[in-house]
Amino acid sequence: MTHMRRWITVVMMVVLFAFMAHSQNIPRFQAALDYRFSLGLTQSALGQVVKYSDNSMHGNSINLTGLWNINNAFSSGVGIGFTTYSYAPNVLPIFATFRYRPFSKTKYKSVYTFSNIGYSFGSDNDRALSSGFLCDVGIGWQKMFYRHFGINFQMGYELKQFRVPGHGEWDADMEVFPEFKFNMWRNSIFFGFGLLF
Repeated sequence: MTHMRRWITVVMMVVLFAFMAHSQNIPRFQAALDYRFSLGLTQSALGQVVKYSDNSMHGNSINLTGLWNINNAFSSGVGIGFTTYSYAPNVLPIFATFRYRPFSKTKYKSVYTFSNIGYSFGSDNDRALSSGFLCDVGIGWQKMFYRHFGINFQMGYELKQFRVPGHGEWDADMEVFPEFKFNMWRNSIFFGFGLLF
């Protein structure tokens, strides 16, 4: 039993020293809780294009992301979110995120570029929650006040696909056309802010 206690003590000391040595840099793991507001530039479906000047398209997002800081310049992670849109269905995306800090060795180390790539899962019969691909790119700035508390600001461009169910219809001979799904694409710019833990 004393042999087991010694091993536990040694392992705990190694973990503690590794944590203390790493504490001088950015934390290895972080969580981010972000809010985003997006402005839809264009939305296209079935050969029709709608512009922001035609309809004031916008969206609101909440995202929770787990980040692994590989080193002072690169981070990657996964996230989940929920987004509501005007003139488009809501989405529940799961995404991978990549961040690069090009100025990590200068006084501008808080600036980073990022990209999120993912997919939203929805039901074929649900008009309120759509499935589809998403991709965004942008720049961000973060300020850490403590090791596990800081703020984050982002802006960028987003491309979002919606798989939208079409309506079944009657034709002149009283035959029913079945419901179908079509792709709708939205191009947006977004602005976001959030907390880092």
